[in-house]
Amino acid sequence: MSDARAHVQLLRTVTVAANEASSVEEPLQTCLDAVCALTGWPVGHVYIRSTEPPFDLIPTKLWHLDDPGRFATFRHITEATRLAPGSGLPGHVLSTGKPEWIRDVTEHPNFPRAKLARNIGVRAGFGFPVKVRDEVPAVLEFFTSEALEPDEELLEIMDQVGIQLGRVIERKRAEEALRNLAQGVAEAKGEAFFLSL
Repeated sequence: MSDARAHVQLLRTVTVAANEASSVEEPLQTCLDAVCALTGWPVGHVYIRSTEPPFDLIPTKLWHLDDPGRFATFRHITEATRLAPGSGLPGHVLSTGKPEWIRDVTEHPNFPRAKLARNIGVRAGFGFPVKVRDEVPAVLEFFTSEALEPDEELLEIMDQVGIQLGRVIERKRAEEALRNLAQGVAEAKGEAFFLSL
């Protein structure tokens, strides 16, 4: 399959998953698996942004790992590492709101997880933001075990994927707001009913 066709298929897969999702986690996992299949990269992970100050990134248990044993050290370090905005690959993506590529994380000055173990098992990495308008509620990151130069076309596609995933979060927030409104209205009577509207 050509790169262009593969990219279109990835967007289609993520869009369908986003539209059919009953939870936010489902399309995120689908995306991790689809991006790893497209790129051949063995590691994918999701960080979510905290909703409370200092609004840093919290590691999740959402992973794609081709070989869990091989990447156990990296997984352990990642699941124990919160990242401030600007810190590491995900933190940089959070700060800029744009996809980012690191040729070799073991040589990069802003990749704190590489400093926590001699061999974390990964080298090249890229990440992209999940976008809800100007907000970045999550960052997806992907890694492979060799150093690679950036693929700008892939990063452009990932930007579009992040927008599609953002629609799921936006929809879930709208559903929650409607549910809260309905609860407030259902409990009100008489004049309180009209005021609650």
